[in-house]
Amino acid sequence: MKKLIVLLCLLGISLTGFSQSATVTYVFYKVKLGHGIDFYTAVEKHVNKYRKLGSPYEVSVLHIMGGKHHGEYQFNSRGGLSWTELGAATSTTLEMKNDWASNIAPHIEAITGGGISSYAPKMSNTPLKSSDPNPNRIIKTFVYTLKFAPPKEFWDVIAKFTKNWDKRGHSVVVLNSTTGPTTISFHRRLKTGLKELEGPNAIKDVWEELNGKDSFDKDMGIMRDYISEMDSFIATRQGDLSSK
Repeated sequence: MKKLIVLLCLLGISLTGFSQSATVTYVFYKVKLGHGIDFYTAVEKHVNKYRKLGSPYEVSVLHIMGGKHHGEYQFNSRGGLSWTELGAATSTTLEMKNDWASNIAPHIEAITGGGISSYAPKMSNTPLKSSDPNPNRIIKTFVYTLKFAPPKEFWDVIAKFTKNWDKRGHSVVVLNSTTGPTTISFHRRLKTGLKELEGPNAIKDVWEELNGKDSFDKDMGIMRDYISEMDSFIATRQGDLSSK
């Protein structure tokens, strides 16, 4: 697999061993060509009326640039709920469903993905819920699809990313899939926006400073053995469309 920029810690366990105490439910929507403004307006009205911050229906909406979901909107809801809480969560009301069907659904071409992911606190150096006051914060995301449950040598490499992130000053949330293909996704919150991506990528230099000469190429080779696909994109939170 081409270039790998992989991440964080957890040693010698399978994906099924991840902490699953906090979940995120997500859906990707592809908007019909020419319906962007109408979709945006309808979602803003719907969220302001039915999905207020702190309610069971709270939602955070992201716009995607790049990757296989380019141009789409990602809706994240029920963030932070445990599996028990998720099972007991209040369903959307009939009024909410009717409003969505009448005013938003006509502008949607397709649902292109979705499911439930679990927050991996031992692999993350940032809380699941952001304390960033910027309502339009930007996130750089990498999603890795695994060929099968990797062995210990895979996790030994991932464990090395913790110190690398901390030393480089990156803020990262790690999620693992609990529905669909087996994936790990890494969400780097850009504290200063896109300008944080400027300049040289120091991952190799810092990696070898922490782990020894030539360790980067060796470890990335191990990672490649267990990853079948990578997707990356920029996600910008839409403050106008999210709960407030």
